[in-house]
Amino acid sequence: MMLLAMPERELYMILERVKELLREDKAEIKDLPMMGFMMLSATPESEKGFYMMFERAKELVREDKGKVKQISDLKIKAVEELSKLEAEIKALRVKIHELMELSDAKEEEIRKLHDRLVELEAKMHRTKFSYKMQLRKILGPENFKELHRRHRMKDKY
Repeated sequence: MMLLAMPERELYMILERVKELLREDKAEIKDLPMMGFMMLSATPESEKGFYMMFERAKELVREDKGKVKQISDLKIKAVEELSKLEAEIKALRVKIHELMELSDAKEEEIRKLHDRLVELEAKMHRTKFSYKMQLRKILGPENFKELHRRHRMKDKY
């Protein structure tokens, strides 16, 4: 089943509400998977596998509420940071496309924008890797190895 993506404004409203509940300690650990699902449904298809990794990590340590909360907080940070990067990347792609269609567009300007796009895409990859490393610290090497195994298996089916 394909989930429809929510507008960015709604995603930020959900994130703010989740943060508020977590700050006020009104959110129970049992509520977090649903909140995770809401955020996931607002996520581009290409990012869902990355964010599902956090959900699978929480499943691995579900008995340790402290670790579950750490992973939830990390996921929220990742969604916020990566959403901003993704929005900037999309805007640059559109701008490059539009410029390339103009007859009076300067090649140098298009190349500069393309270089910026490449930088942002590299930053996106580095940022994802950084979040994976942070997740590894929370889980520990053995649980992370198990997470990686489960994550690969679920992606195949």
